[in-house]
Amino acid sequence: MQSCRKFPCTPTIVSVSAECSQESARINWTTSIGAIFYIAVVQDLDGNLHSCSSGGTDCLVEGLRCAQNYTAHVTGTNLKCNSSTSEEIAFSTAPCPPDNIEAFRDCDANHALIVWQNHQSTGIYTATIEDQSGAQLTCNSNTVNNCKIRDLPCGKTYSVTVTNSDESCLSTSTPISMDSVPCGPEDVEASIDCATGKLTMTWNITIPAENYTATISRGMGQPIHCNSTETQCTTGGLACGSTYSVTVMSVTGSCFSLPSPEATVQTLPCPPTGVTVETTCTSSAPVSWVASNSAEYYTAFAVSGSGHTLECTTNETLCNLYGLRCGEVYTIGVAGVNDNCTGLQGDTVELYTVPCSPTNVSSQLDCLAGTAHLSWAPSPNAVDYVAVINNTEVSHSCFSLTANCTINNLLCDNSYEIFVDTHDGNCVSPFSSPQRLGPGPCDPVNVTTVLQCGSDAATVSWNASAGATAYTVLAYKYGSQYQASCWAMATSCQLDGLQCGAIYNLTVLAEDTTCNSTGENTTILMTGNHKSIPP
Repeated sequence: MQSCRKFPCTPTIVSVSAECSQESARINWTTSIGAIFYIAVVQDLDGNLHSCSSGGTDCLVEGLRCAQNYTAHVTGTNLKCNSSTSEEIAFSTAPCPPDNIEAFRDCDANHALIVWQNHQSTGIYTATIEDQSGAQLTCNSNTVNNCKIRDLPCGKTYSVTVTNSDESCLSTSTPISMDSVPCGPEDVEASIDCATGKLTMTWNITIPAENYTATISRGMGQPIHCNSTETQCTTGGLACGSTYSVTVMSVTGSCFSLPSPEATVQTLPCPPTGVTVETTCTSSAPVSWVASNSAEYYTAFAVSGSGHTLECTTNETLCNLYGLRCGEVYTIGVAGVNDNCTGLQGDTVELYTVPCSPTNVSSQLDCLAGTAHLSWAPSPNAVDYVAVINNTEVSHSCFSLTANCTINNLLCDNSYEIFVDTHDGNCVSPFSSPQRLGPGPCDPVNVTTVLQCGSDAATVSWNASAGATAYTVLAYKYGSQYQASCWAMATSCQLDGLQCGAIYNLTVLAEDTTCNSTGENTTILMTGNHKSIPP
């Protein structure tokens, strides 16, 4: 055995272990006589050198590149002389990790395409996606730089890595993040607001998404879309009398979930058309319309200006409104009804009901003229009025466009009843409640005079007038302004202050609480005579 006294003996390299490292390798050797320090050198195929040194039997060479073939040798030294180099040992570093990882999500097919760079011709590549709970899905490729992972669970955020493995080592890429397709909504419900006709949709979601979009379709025309960040959405613009299907999808980024199970909803019935109402001059009126094929039955509504409301319901196209009030203007509309809602009314029509009977009828009797001035409160919807005064023997009337009129040719000592009705061009109201017009007293008849001899007085007598409460006797002297009078509650009174040898024209007036008689009947009185001379 050589003593190697002058030079250190050559060390024997035992092994090189890359330990699946991409950047380093550990060199192992046996000690050699005369060497107190050792230098390990690693060389790649391009001649690039890397080294490490140690006083022991191993050292770690760093700065290597992944997936490279290297040779290693060791030299011993006594710090003055070096030994010859050991035999070389070939080794390879660990495979390079894939880089530039990309994950392409196909929302419609519900799979992810994982693509990487730095693909080597050897080894097996495994793409792994792992959710926050640790559950994993994988795909493999040994020929191309991509693979697909199918049937992704919805609503997950995944960490994506790609691993390259050879027979002994693995190298894994830097992870990237990827969201799976969002979970679709569940328990979708759709309802119509009967007051507005708007559609409101609600749903449940197990894993919230960024946005939601509802698609509302009736199988024809363009669908309606409603977008929301909440689990409900409201929209209008739906056609009446239609059945719509509703589906909802979750949206995260540009990815849509699968559509939810379909819900259906029936919109408000279409308003009936051609609404007409017939004036009947009574407290009821028939309303008719053209059928709406989306309504199960109909309700006709009537609302007056004073707020009085009526309605009638039928499954035909005609119904009667009962209980109309007089003197009102009703707005009448018809709405279709289904199991859920009463629809909106279409065009409305107006109904003017029969005028009410006039009220507050009053009269003012003019006995001298034989007339009665009548008045009453105006009646809504009235165009004109007719007032009637009658008794068992006679009847008088007057016509007016206003709330008053005058009736002539009334007879004294006659009681009358007053009635007023009104017209609107089609209908006549009932008569007002009867009002009594009391009789004016007639002029007294059978007037006689008796002169009192030796005085300037005369006694005047007459027959009583029906209804009279008092009497006044007026004596006018012919040819002068002289006048004498007397007043009595009985049927005679005494005229004083008469002038002798004069002729007087006597008038006896009957009076009641309302007026005096006409005074058309007169009698001549000549002083100095004991009896009257008829005219």
